[in-house]
Amino acid sequence: IADPRPFREFAFSDHLVWAVIAGLGVYLAPFGHTSTVLALNALAVLAALYGIRGVAVVWAIALEGRGWRLLLLAVVGGTLLFAFVAPVVVLLGLADTWVGFRRRLMRLSKGESR
Repeated sequence: IADPRPFREFAFSDHLVWAVIAGLGVYLAPFGHTSTVLALNALAVLAALYGIRGVAVVWAIALEGRGWRLLLLAVVGGTLLFAFVAPVVVLLGLADTWVGFRRRLMRLSKGESR
């Protein structure tokens, strides 16, 4: 069994974004109460996964040395304003699917331009 990877590298298949799209589609379509509850449960699990991915992005930025203040602010602010910060972290994790914040950060730290 291989050793676990560092938290800053936490990721999963980018194809899981299709589960988010399907969940939103089922939730918004008039299929009935059972389908709506099922979609909301699936979206809650996916929001937790993408939230963890968003925290990993913040963690990776903080570990680069430039963003330790950002991490401190995120921890304190997240504790005080959890209801407002949690959706932002989930959206950050979802955006990492397309933008690849950590890949860009690694390229910048190695001196590559793009």
